[in-house]
Amino acid sequence: ENEVKQVVGDTLAAFDIGSDGVLILGTAGMLYSLGRSGAPHRLEIDRILTLHLRLSALSVFVRNFFTRTFALDADIKDIQEMIAQFDTDPTYMIKIRTRLTQAGETITSLEEVRGYMHEMIMELRVPICPESIVPAMLYDRLRIAHSHATIKLRIEDLQKNVQAAASSVEGLRKQCAVISEKQLFKFQETMQSANKNLVSVFRSNEKAGTAQNVMEVITMGTLAFAILDRVTGGWSMIGEEGSSWGRAVLMPMIETVPMLWFCVNMGAWLAMGMALYRYMQRLGDMADDVLLMQLKP
Repeated sequence: ENEVKQVVGDTLAAFDIGSDGVLILGTAGMLYSLGRSGAPHRLEIDRILTLHLRLSALSVFVRNFFTRTFALDADIKDIQEMIAQFDTDPTYMIKIRTRLTQAGETITSLEEVRGYMHEMIMELRVPICPESIVPAMLYDRLRIAHSHATIKLRIEDLQKNVQAAASSVEGLRKQCAVISEKQLFKFQETMQSANKNLVSVFRSNEKAGTAQNVMEVITMGTLAFAILDRVTGGWSMIGEEGSSWGRAVLMPMIETVPMLWFCVNMGAWLAMGMALYRYMQRLGDMADDVLLMQLKP
């Protein structure tokens, strides 16, 4: 019994084939003894056993295929959960696209394998039940025709499962496209808001720069007038406020030429303003000549 169990595994059924033949079916294989009654029909029996082995191997492969489709459905459900929580992690969209690509590749492979199995089961010709007693009994006990029809239906069901998975992945891709459009729209709104803020900042800076220029001009005028006061001794040459040399040298020209002193003051203001303008321009040119470079390690 232990030796038989090592060959066929747990025993599922046992049948008498002919007068002295025995067929034992197990979870891991089968054991068949021809006996004297089956010896004359061993060629037919070999064909039946070979066909049964092919169908059994294909049945095992179909079961594993179903298992892989169930794993694919679990992956699709995980992707759906990730899409529902895409806003909790900025890297979710990259992970979702990667998972969708992998699922699409899996579906393509499954469809190719299913096509090969379908071609195989369609090309596999199942013979009719033999007329001899022993081969007919073996054909009936192994349920050749029933196994062939069952496997064919299961392969057709596999096509439905693969198509359903492909439809689910396509729907998830459309959801990702909608999410990407929403994220792009939010990004554009954020950029527009930032641009508006930058424009307002630039306008404020322009106003501040204009006010600063005006203040610089006024300051230069005050400085120019103060310098003239220090040179001549006062803002006017009349009376004791002015210096003696200023009254001696400048008063005759001021008295004879109208608005001469006013023009001298305006000229000093203009000279100081031009000097400040040139100096500020030079500082700006020096700042523009600076080139900043960042080297990545």
